Amino acid sequence: GTVALLVGFAMMVLQAIVIRVGGLAFGSSEYTFAMVVAVFVLCIARGSFAVSARANIGRYALVGTLWALTVAFAILYFLLETAPYWAHLLRVVFRDYDAAFYPYHLAAFVLVLLVLGPAVLLAGATLPLLFHTLRYFCSTALGWFTWLCVTVSMWRATPRPSTFTSIDHDLK
Repeated sequence: GTVALLVGFAMMVLQAIVIRVGGLAFGSSEYTFAMVVAVFVLCIARGSFAVSARANIGRYALVGTLWALTVAFAILYFLLETAPYWAHLLRVVFRDYDAAFYPYHLAAFVLVLLVLGPAVLLAGATLPLLFHTLRYFCSTALGWFTWLCVTVSMWRATPRPSTFTSIDHDLK
């Protein structure tokens, strides 16, 4: 539960930061907000689908995903600092065209998708991997726990010869 909480919190923080930086870089408009939210929703869905579509999931897939997510966050830490510069370069490419509004925003969407996509995709894969790991752990641990409970119940229910005399006999 803690891992899901921390990954979800990190994604919310990342989304808020990207919306703020995107507002500075691309211009504060509803298009920037919608573009960032669309990238997050798309990548979370793709990451979740990628895990759920697999028939067999490796034993250390969750650990590998969390380490890859940590590396992706470290890379994003350094990339977000230069985001306004890259957005400015993108703006310069489209400034001479009269009908450049939609191509500019499409190119900005692709740029945000390429930069944020891997990290958000890994975050989207985390929750299904947690469920898979929990299902595996509970099936084995719950199986052993159930066996132990049944064994103890059967042991307590078996009749044993009494080694003590009854209380009534001692009192007479």
